[in-house]
Amino acid sequence: MGVSGHDNIIKMAAEVGTEVVLPCEAQGSPFPLVTWSRNGYPIPPVTAGFTVLPSGSLRITDVRLIDSKLYTCTAENPAGNVSLSYNLHIQAKPRIQPAPSILKAMLGHTVALPCVVQGEPRPEISWFHNGQRVGNKNSTPLRIHPVGLADQGTYECVAKNSAGKETLEIKLEILEAPSFAEPGDAIMEKVVNSKVVIPCRAKGMK
Repeated sequence: MGVSGHDNIIKMAAEVGTEVVLPCEAQGSPFPLVTWSRNGYPIPPVTAGFTVLPSGSLRITDVRLIDSKLYTCTAENPAGNVSLSYNLHIQAKPRIQPAPSILKAMLGHTVALPCVVQGEPRPEISWFHNGQRVGNKNSTPLRIHPVGLADQGTYECVAKNSAGKETLEIKLEILEAPSFAEPGDAIMEKVVNSKVVIPCRAKGMK
């Protein structure tokens, strides 16, 4: 969880699913009454997931992305009142949807390597081929056209934001249709009493 402040607004960041405590320990005589509001609307005393502690601080359990709001603590007694606000931003680590670990593509065709990512803030996506950066940043899916033999190998999609990062690995295999190494209309001459060898050398990728 990160904290930074300016004037009477404090910025706080927390990860989805964690517990957050927003401090509000006011003093005064008589002892001040503490109330909390969210985006300007009062938080009812009984609200699921929200608890005002005896110290006046607000505890939020199992925070969600929708909890990213402005929270204001107001302490008041007959002598006056004082307020303190928290700009709470909930973050979520990148999550990449499962994808096939092996993809096969025909030589000369187009192939698209998937990488569907979720996270908050929006993750930055980078692609690597055999450890070398390829493609443009935040390009997904990664399209290769036309695909060549040099394009086969291991690809990594790396999604990163301030909450963390996740990597997806895909192995790309290139398929090459069979073809004859020599033209089929090659002219062969048969010599009497000599041995004739008819070549049939083929190439291709399985």
